Amino acid sequence: MRWIKQLAVMWVLLFSLAPFCMAQEEGSSCEAAFADGRPDKAGIAAIRKAAEGNDADAQYKLGCLYRYGWGVEVDRAQAKGWLGRAAGQRHRLARHEFFDLQAWDEVQDKEEKKARIAVLRKQGEAGNADVQFRLGMIYRDGLGVPRNYAEAIKWLEMAAHQGLADAQFRLGMMYYRGRGVAQDYIRARSWLDKAAAQQHDRALLVIGRMVEMGEGTEKDRAKAMDFYRRSAERGNGKAKERLEHMERGE
Repeated sequence: MRWIKQLAVMWVLLFSLAPFCMAQEEGSSCEAAFADGRPDKAGIAAIRKAAEGNDADAQYKLGCLYRYGWGVEVDRAQAKGWLGRAAGQRHRLARHEFFDLQAWDEVQDKEEKKARIAVLRKQGEAGNADVQFRLGMIYRDGLGVPRNYAEAIKWLEMAAHQGLADAQFRLGMMYYRGRGVAQDYIRARSWLDKAAAQQHDRALLVIGRMVEMGEGTEKDRAKAMDFYRRSAERGNGKAKERLEHMERGE
């Protein structure tokens, strides 16, 4: 585990010198892992059993659940433990989540955290779309600050209006799931369409699901398959799987 500690130190230094320079990637992997929905109690139990059996992907998913409080109470110690075990098995996405969490935990001084957020807000207000997106994710997930959906939407909208596809997708998903706002399929589709126009694979996947299920629109199997196909062509495994099922008439 020595390599984890060494890389964690490097991550903290990077966080201090160039906060959130990888804004478009951060905060996305855990949500993508549960794109088809959050697990129920039975699902969580199955993930835990696999994680205890040393399945790296299950360890990563369990760490995500504890980090963001999906179906369990938020527990950063558990999150770090499971993400660390998955990272120790060279799970790429777990490494990202582990080091991002580690970076925040290493900053013990509340005033320092406030100062870093203040710097980000200043950059966001100056028009930096990547920083605006990251701030939206920070406030959405309560990373180092109290969770604040109004602030999350404010910053995500700023980035989305600048054409950042990830921000358009995240904003669309907040309306799709009714997270911090009233569920609104029409507004969700509007933002998801903008991201899909930039070939965002997850936006295409969700639109396919909306069209297939008739969420905010008429059901249209052929159109749904087209969206799934476009998403699959961009490497989305879930879209590929759903498309194969539909092609078999399932």
